[in-house]
Amino acid sequence: MAFVMHRLLEMGKKDLALTFEDHLLLKTIAVEDLVHLLFGFSENDASTALQADLEAYSGKIEQHAVNVQIEDHQGFIASIYK
Repeated sequence: MAFVMHRLLEMGKKDLALTFEDHLLLKTIAVEDLVHLLFGFSENDASTALQADLEAYSGKIEQHAVNVQIEDHQGFIASIYK
C-alpha cells in the first residue's frame, strides 16, 4: 500500500494518496477482504511454477496468479525504456 501511496503522490493525487496512508497507518483490512495476485512477466512459461505456488499455499487469503509470456522479453523491456 505504501508503494501505491507514493505513486499517487508522484501523480499529484494527494487526496487519494492520503486515503491509502490512512489505511496503511490507522486501519486494518480483514483477511476476508484481501485477495493476493501474483503477476509474472517472463519469456518462459511459468505456469507450472505458478500453479505449484498456488497449490502449496494453505493460508486464508484468496490467491490468484497470472503470467504474461513475451517471446522477446528482453527486447520488450528495452523498448519500454527508449
